Amino acid sequence: MDDQILTKVAMLYYQHEMKHEEIGRELGWNRVKVTRALKEARKRSLVEFVIHDPVAPFENLERSLKVSFDLKKCRVSPSFTERHRTLNSLGRVGAEALPGFLPEEGTVAVAMSGAVAAAADKLNVLHRPGLQFAATTGSVSRTSAETSAALAVEFARRVGGTAYTVPGPLRSSPEIAAALQDDPAIAAALSMAESASHMVVGVGSMQAGGGRMRDSLSEYTIAELNQAGAVGDIAARFFDQKGRSVHTSIDDDLLALHLEKVLAIPRMMVIAAGAGKAIAISTLLNRGSITDLVVDADLARALTSHKR
Repeated sequence: MDDQILTKVAMLYYQHEMKHEEIGRELGWNRVKVTRALKEARKRSLVEFVIHDPVAPFENLERSLKVSFDLKKCRVSPSFTERHRTLNSLGRVGAEALPGFLPEEGTVAVAMSGAVAAAADKLNVLHRPGLQFAATTGSVSRTSAETSAALAVEFARRVGGTAYTVPGPLRSSPEIAAALQDDPAIAAALSMAESASHMVVGVGSMQAGGGRMRDSLSEYTIAELNQAGAVGDIAARFFDQKGRSVHTSIDDDLLALHLEKVLAIPRMMVIAAGAGKAIAISTLLNRGSITDLVVDADLARALTSHKR
């Protein structure tokens, strides 16, 4: 076997913590062949305490998605049966991609996402004091690391930059939401997010378990969204299969940037996992809203069948 395939196997085993059987399924090998490949990688000094000259284990998928959707960058991580293992690997790959995506200075918008939180948690400390991270929504919880506010603060801490949060709840009554948006501090925070040149965000689907926003809604509201043709959400705003805003009874309850303002941000990195999100993400890819993509292998393979 050549060095490239041996390095690929080593990365899947040592970096992404895949088991021998899982690597075998991915490559079409039996367990014995995986074991021999790992042994040979060590013998050739491709593996010591770190992996030398790493190559992307899913370079064919990455290349295919990059060309199909005209992406600036695309990274793919392994998929696992256990969601926490998938997010762990996705977070590691996302953290590797972020330094090349984040500008040296300026404003980066962020929105509630478990996948983005996994990447933020693994991001090595950078020195970019000129960076500002702006939340695009209010928060559903004061304690979760996945909220827009928590992500803005964590990213700013990692790079030595500044965080701008929206001091209010994500959802309330229409009257309270309207009043909050007129508050000078909240209006200024949302304006900061709207002016961002870059955005790091997750995307939710309409399937159960497809995203925190969808799963927080009542059965009545979910039925209303499905009836209106919603296929997913980004930064708490739902959209249909043409990437248009879906208007329902919850719109006036939200303290969040409107969809058109989110999609107008020039450079957008989506970090997401799960094949069930393929329709939602391919919608945004096909309309050219996503410029950089970090997904797990199951989602990457599903996206290849959704290109125009």
